[in-house]
Amino acid sequence: MPKFEIIKTPHMLVIAIGILGATVMPHNLYLHSSIVQTRKYEQNSEGKAEAIKFATLDSTIALMFALFINAAILIVSAATFHNTGQHGVAEIQDAYKLLSPTLTVPIASVVFALALLASGQNSTLTGTLAGRS
Repeated sequence: MPKFEIIKTPHMLVIAIGILGATVMPHNLYLHSSIVQTRKYEQNSEGKAEAIKFATLDSTIALMFALFINAAILIVSAATFHNTGQHGVAEIQDAYKLLSPTLTVPIASVVFALALLASGQNSTLTGTLAGRS
């Protein structure tokens, strides 16, 4: 559960804002707003309201999907290292190397790496499409 201490401690606040920014992905919002403009809809109040409704639904679903994937990666990693007393994991390379031995599941590091790759590819594709819009 988030604590008020996050607001008062600068380094905790920076990490929290970074996690939030990586999850919300402003470029995704920009891309979806651009996509809405290319859709055909009735040029009246009802048509515009329907276009806004579907754009909101579309953006919400995409962002929630990204949120759950990013949160799952973060939670699994943090819980794994916290429960085993490995509090010195400072870089992604450390997490990758320590995940399989810590969980005693040989494929854990590979699954973690694939999840990060998929997340990075999704972010790259979305950023590229948003930039072209």
